[in-house]
Amino acid sequence: MATLGSQARGLGPIAAAQQQDSLSSEPATGQRSSCGVVPDRPRVSVVIPAYNAAQHLHAAVGSALAQTENRLEVLVVDDASTDATRELAVRLASEDARVRLLCNDVNKGVAASRNCALAEARGDWIALLDADDTWLPQRLEQLLMVGAGADVVADDVFIVREDGDGSGGGSEAVSFLRWANFDIRTPHRLTAAEFVQHDLGFLKPLFRRSFLSEKSLQYDETLRVAEDFYFYVHVLLAGATWVQVRDAYYSYRRRAGSLSRDSENIFRQHAASSAELLDSPAVREDRALLLVVLRFHKGVHERRAKHVVLQLIRQRRFGELARVLRARPGDGLLTLMVISQNLRLRMRRRLRHPFHPVKARILE
Repeated sequence: MATLGSQARGLGPIAAAQQQDSLSSEPATGQRSSCGVVPDRPRVSVVIPAYNAAQHLHAAVGSALAQTENRLEVLVVDDASTDATRELAVRLASEDARVRLLCNDVNKGVAASRNCALAEARGDWIALLDADDTWLPQRLEQLLMVGAGADVVADDVFIVREDGDGSGGGSEAVSFLRWANFDIRTPHRLTAAEFVQHDLGFLKPLFRRSFLSEKSLQYDETLRVAEDFYFYVHVLLAGATWVQVRDAYYSYRRRAGSLSRDSENIFRQHAASSAELLDSPAVREDRALLLVVLRFHKGVHERRAKHVVLQLIRQRRFGELARVLRARPGDGLLTLMVISQNLRLRMRRRLRHPFHPVKARILE
């Protein structure tokens, strides 16, 4: 049977995923149970935190219920949504008994919502699925087959970039592993150093529930950003065997303008969390890992400085930019790099379109 992996590695359009979906929609022989019947012991608990996700929740849940490995339960955690998310989840649960709805009384964030589902999960494996993402039908079957002797197993992620209205017009998908410059040919045992070095927090692994329970691993509920990244790192530091495959069965929806507006807070939390990671005994005892984490921590600060410079230049707040550079002289070189990148971009566009005006655009 063909897989999406070859299309993902080729950075093909989202139509490739849709075509693959149609090729793989039939379940494996002998695995289909009666629709909506809850297995005595689910093999997989699918965890879906949902906040104001009414537009996409039906597709996310549907992609989980359509798995060829259908011995599963789907735990939807409504995080005090203000739209129709909860009503939709109630309807989905009434239509298929494998769907269970959990509700937060106030908005608590993704980390707390996932912890809520972890406490209620009954499956041998925990599978993460965001409320606006989808899976290909064979995802669980393929990953469970590869990860039989592992504590964690993950595939590549197919990042679907959409226009701002979510209509999908002109959508294109790219391989996250290729974007992260992490090239593997066969199932690979991932180390903590590799994970941090390539910043693989976009992955959506399956975790063996018994391992999480034995190691008392949970999400840090104080984090509202990068909660997956730091949870994954601590899972690896706890000694997990992580098997990584190159094929992509997970479709991650990324809309234009979907990045958080509170970027300063994001960088602040990221910097604090990476500093805390540096103090971990498991990191301190592994020199190679320590050097990787140090570089990562430095990179967080550099990205924060770059973001501040970009924002001040875009908003033409040159007086404030001068004050920032006086307080942090090291950011001066970064400013020159940003301006240089922008000028090179404008020159390339001028060469390609010599008779059209070139709008200024500063690179992120």
